[in-house]
Amino acid sequence: MENKSQFLTVETICIKYSIKLENIIELWCDNNIPLYIHLEGNPCQLSCSIRKDDESHLKEVLNDIPTEIGSPNSSLDNIEQHKYFIEDRKVEIINEVDLYQKDKSPLTKIRQFRMKKGAGIFYIPIGDDQFYYDGYAYGYWRIKPGPTTRFIKGDYKISNSNPLLSDDDVSALLKVIGHDEGDFLIFKEAIEVNKRELCMNVDDIENLEFALTGSSKIEKKESENRYSKVEHLALYILLNEYCLENDGSVNFTTMAGVLTSLNKNKYGGEYEFKPETIRRWLKNIPK
Repeated sequence: MENKSQFLTVETICIKYSIKLENIIELWCDNNIPLYIHLEGNPCQLSCSIRKDDESHLKEVLNDIPTEIGSPNSSLDNIEQHKYFIEDRKVEIINEVDLYQKDKSPLTKIRQFRMKKGAGIFYIPIGDDQFYYDGYAYGYWRIKPGPTTRFIKGDYKISNSNPLLSDDDVSALLKVIGHDEGDFLIFKEAIEVNKRELCMNVDDIENLEFALTGSSKIEKKESENRYSKVEHLALYILLNEYCLENDGSVNFTTMAGVLTSLNKNKYGGEYEFKPETIRRWLKNIPK
């Protein structure tokens, strides 16, 4: 499960893996990789969907209850049951046992939203039904770029109003997402975010590597600095002989492990070589 130690800032990733900031931002704007923002008790409002997969399955049951024409009591009963369901969900939030506050929920190790004492919980029947209530956001929250975010050269801004109700152009503003797309934060004041302080889950770094390798810009750069087949052959011979002498077996996994071990133990590096990376390096070895 994700925790604080498994998130790194974009700036750290750029330095650690020699990746350009603009390449990461471009992939993020194209929705190829997720990025996060770290919050430390920022006051805001949570718009939270009432999910069918919550602990109370009453809403799902309600959707399956047939309502007979000419039987007014059936529809009235459904309305009453749904009203009780909404009230039960409010009680869960007040008692701090919802998905954003419950101690045993693994999701609270990533992010939490603590309800402000005395705050009202407003219910609005939009889509899958929504709760709106004030509180404080902690941890790592996913951020989504707008259609024109890619054109912003300076700091980004997070929307300080409900994007569904705003008449202003919010196409460049970031949206802060919770556990899923149905949950988002609304801030009372506009927040500026330095793009270098955006965060990435370390589990997504390998996906970042593959995305960059497959991009046209990286392919063009690699073609401009293409190594000759003889150089590939020399690298293969060195790795092959070293693996035979020290491990006894030769394959891309072994080679990746040897390079990673040498890099960490002998040269103090932290980069972990992947078998796919070695395969890509050696795919054009002359026979």
